Order: sequence, then structure tokens, then C-alpha cells
Amino acid sequence: MNFVVQNTALNYKKLQCILSPSPKLLSLSEIDYIYTQEIFFSNFFSSDNINIINVPTEGLPSMSIPSDEMLEYLFENPTVGSVLQYIITTDNFPLQLSSENNSIVLNSNITNLCIRVTSLSPFSIRLEQFSSSLSSFTGSTGMTGPTGRTGPAGIDGYSTNTGSTGYTGYTGPQGVPGYATNTGSTGPSMSFVGPFTDTSTFASMALAYPNITGSTGVYYTDNIQIYNSGTGPVEIFISADFVPLTNNLYSLGHTGAAWREIFMGPGTLNIAGPEGSGTLATLGSNIAGVAYTEFGFATPFINVGPTINPTVPAGTIGGWRLTTGTGPQGIDLFAQQISQDGLGFTGPFYSLINNPGTTGYTGSTGYTGRTGYTGFTGPQGLQGNTGSTGYTGRTGYTGFTGPQGLQGNTGSTGFTGPQGLQGNTGSTGSTGFTGPQGLQGNTGSTGYTGPIGAGLSYSLGNSPYVSGGSLITTTIGTTQTRVYEVGPVITSASTKFIITANSCFTAINHEVELTVGRASTSGATEANSTNITSNTAPLVLPAPTTCYYMAAWPVVPSANGHSVNLNGFAIDTPGAGTFYYTIWMSSAQSYNYSTMAVSLAVLKIQ
Repeated sequence: MNFVVQNTALNYKKLQCILSPSPKLLSLSEIDYIYTQEIFFSNFFSSDNINIINVPTEGLPSMSIPSDEMLEYLFENPTVGSVLQYIITTDNFPLQLSSENNSIVLNSNITNLCIRVTSLSPFSIRLEQFSSSLSSFTGSTGMTGPTGRTGPAGIDGYSTNTGSTGYTGYTGPQGVPGYATNTGSTGPSMSFVGPFTDTSTFASMALAYPNITGSTGVYYTDNIQIYNSGTGPVEIFISADFVPLTNNLYSLGHTGAAWREIFMGPGTLNIAGPEGSGTLATLGSNIAGVAYTEFGFATPFINVGPTINPTVPAGTIGGWRLTTGTGPQGIDLFAQQISQDGLGFTGPFYSLINNPGTTGYTGSTGYTGRTGYTGFTGPQGLQGNTGSTGYTGRTGYTGFTGPQGLQGNTGSTGFTGPQGLQGNTGSTGSTGFTGPQGLQGNTGSTGYTGPIGAGLSYSLGNSPYVSGGSLITTTIGTTQTRVYEVGPVITSASTKFIITANSCFTAINHEVELTVGRASTSGATEANSTNITSNTAPLVLPAPTTCYYMAAWPVVPSANGHSVNLNGFAIDTPGAGTFYYTIWMSSAQSYNYSTMAVSLAVLKIQ
């Protein structure tokens, strides 16, 4: 269907872009309903023909237009009743258009839309649609757009071909004004022939603006051309610099309307820093496709791997993550291996700066060699001859008997002889009479009862340790995270508990804190939980200033990959009621401690 524009004043505040093989030209602005449900000011500003595609076929889909205050800029010197006219085409209908004051429903693929001014203070408009031709209403003339750039000068002709300048004739007398009946016939009209669908054809861009005499004219330029191959997306070819009129104001693309790929080079991508900075960041590529930057590159971490995969969190399959952090000796550079699925990290957290490495294992002692053979014993020498026995001398003479000596002292008394046999025991006499029982004495007063000794009784807890699916979670966040809960337990006003908590897991280079919270309901949040180490709510980890937690694990790079056990206890006097106790933990970085197992015991001491 063709729409003919007759005697219609063009709105020169809008860019009149007409897309069609020259010289038949058409102004068209296309909107994809999937990406946006709004006709933007730029669509009304740049085109009189708006094509909406991918309109849903179910229900009553709706699109909005800019505010009345914004639409005022489409008019030049508007008055009440001034109108702007547009052709709205859709691939499906019905479609509802909504402004601030009213809505209309488009019930065909092609609709003549009128934006009518209904008030100037405040400025307001009303949406209307008509089935008559576009020539029914003449819109007010829009503001004159900015003057385009001057095209290059044409090639000069040969000076020898210039003819001599003729004499200027006398100006004749002014003729008599003609009658109204002498109006000439209407000139040719410009037809809107529909969307540009010709294939394998280049189309030029046409521009409409006032010329120097004040009349209107239509021009075209090949600096912007449209090409439709018929098999792929329509392409726009530009043979000019693409420069915004105002610095640091416009964007390339939009949220929900991004460019899929950008090809550039071999020049450099220049990125301006914060306002006032004078140095541009640069990004280029060498002959091997390696990206480089001239003034350095800053990042908190970098992942290096053999296979790049943008669909996994690490961005690479395998490889290493290099990052900085605080170690025992200050700021350090660390490396950790990226898992083969690219979903996380595995293995120890290696220090690359302050890590002399552990002493290697001492090798085993070598085998002791065999004992050598004992040499042969030499032969024993011959025994010498025994000498002859000497002669025995003669016995000497016996001397005379000497005189008798003095009498010696009297000897000691001899031993006493054995005792004689004991005589027979005489018979036992008869038992005497038993005397009367004496009076019973008075009973003494009862002594004071001593204090009852201390004792423990089991109230709540788990045995053995629980892990995996029995825990609330094994992924510990950077703030307080619920891990395991026991309860309920009913208490009196004087009840006093000792609470013990244990958590075993494989260490990673993150600081971990643990405490126990008390709540009157199961599954309570931190806002409704009391930290039993401070008896305050809400429960907050990591502890902000005072160390109100039951156990903590510091950053110990040499312990990475090894098992650790956090354990602590605290005394709690909850008061009368029904209560639940929960282990809460935090990690310096969110991490899945998949090997974690915990124990929580509530023991009554009063």
C-alpha cells in the first residue's frame, strides 16, 4: 500500500531519513519489541515512519511513548491544536500505545498516528488515529536541524572551457499581479512505497532541510548507504568519520540493545580516564594477535589457562589464578590452580614471594654391606719340654716344749636348755549373771547438709559429627552463614547451659570465624538470633571490633590443603522459654568447604 503526502509541511527539527533505492526514498525507524517496550524520543525525532517488529500475538501488548514534557521539543512554536503525524507499521496487532493522558489500540498493521497539542501550560498532548490520508492535518514546522558538514569540492573543469560572461540585461518592469485562478497545477508528490526490501541493491540516504532561499529541498548523499543482501542482516556502509556533536554525552548501544561484535584496527583503542586526566589508556594488537597496552594494566587478579571458555566462572579450563593478599610477612602474590571444569579452584594456595618451601623428606638409609669372611686361624706352636723336678730337702729338728702359760679368764655362761612341756589347762569356771541394761542416752542434733556437688546432664546435640546433606550448607559466605541447628529445648528462669561447638574442614587461604546463636524459633535469621558470646542481637560475623566469637582460623598459607578443627565453648543463661541453638560461620571469601563436618552439644549445668 502506498501513502501519498500532499501539501504536508515537513518537520525540520526531525532528521528526514528516507531509505529506498534512489531516487525513491523512504524515512523509516525500526523498533524490536523483544528488546524494548518504548518508542523513544529519538525514534519520533528521526523518522515519520516507525516500524515495530516482533509484537506478541497473545494478549494486549503495550508500548509507551516519552513524557509530554519531552515531546514538546518535537514542535516549533506549538499552539493548541498543533499536530505531528506518523505512520506506525507492525508485524502483528492489536498493540496498545500509551501516553501520560490517554491510550489508543492499533488494530491494523498500518496506522496513521496523530500527536495533538491539547494544552500549552502545562504542555500536554493526546494520541489520535485516523483512517483518512495524511493530508488531513498539517503539522507545525519543526525547528531547523543543525547544518550538515560541507561535502568535498568537485573537480575543477578546464579553464579553457569557460565562456565569456554575457552582459546583464535591464530589469524589466514588474508585472501586474495575477489572478488567483492562475495558480499552476500541483507538482508531483512523494510516495511512501513501504519498507526497503530490494536485495543486492545499495540505497542512498536522503536529507530534507531548508536551502538558502528558505524553500525546502530534498538531497541525498552516498556517504551513508544501505545494503540488503537478502540472506543476512541489512548492512549500513559509512564513508565518513563517525563523530558525535557533543563530547562525552552520547552512548554507542543501549542496555538490552548491545552490539554483538566490534571490528577495528589496526589502529589503537583509546580510552579516556576520569575528567581532568590528560593520559589516554591504549589497547592494541601486534602481528600475532596478542593484545597490549602502553601504560600498564591494573587488576586484582588474573586467570591464566590453556583453554579459554567464556561460559564458566573462571573463564578458562584449568590453569592458574594469580592474585594478591596479606600473608604472614605482609602483602604477597599467590597462585592457586583452576579446576578442570572451570567452576572453581583446587589444591593449595601457593605464595610466590614469601615462600621458601618446606624441607624435603630425608632419604632412607642405605643397606649395610655384608660382613667380610674371618681369616683362617694360624697353626699353634709346639709345646716346650717340661723341666725336671728338683730334689726335696731334709726335715728340720723339733724344738723343746716351753713353760705352761697363765690361767685364762672364765668363759661365758653356756646356753639355756629348752623349756619343759606345759601342763594341762584347768577347766573354765561358770559364767556370772548379766547385769541390767543402762538407760539410753539422748540423740544428738542433726548436722548441716553439705552442698550438692557439680554435675552435667545432656540436653541437645549430635553424635557422630554431621556433614554434607545433613548440614544447612557447606558454602560459607563473607558474612554470618547458618551451618547447623539443634533444638528445641525447654528452659526455666534459672537454667544454665554450657555450649560446645566443633567444625572440621580442609583449610584454604581464608580467615574463618565460628560462633553459636540462640533463637526462639527454628530457622531464625541473624536479626532474630542472639550471639551467646556477647548475649546481643543481631548476630554479626565477622566480629566488627571486640572478638565476640567462639573460635577462629587465621590465614596460614602453609596449612592450605590440610585438615583443621575449630572448637570452642561458652556458658549461656537463656531464661525461661523454648530455644534453638545454631552454628554460624563466616569466611573472608565465599567458599564451598565441601569436606566440613560439625558437632553441637548443649549440656545443662544448672
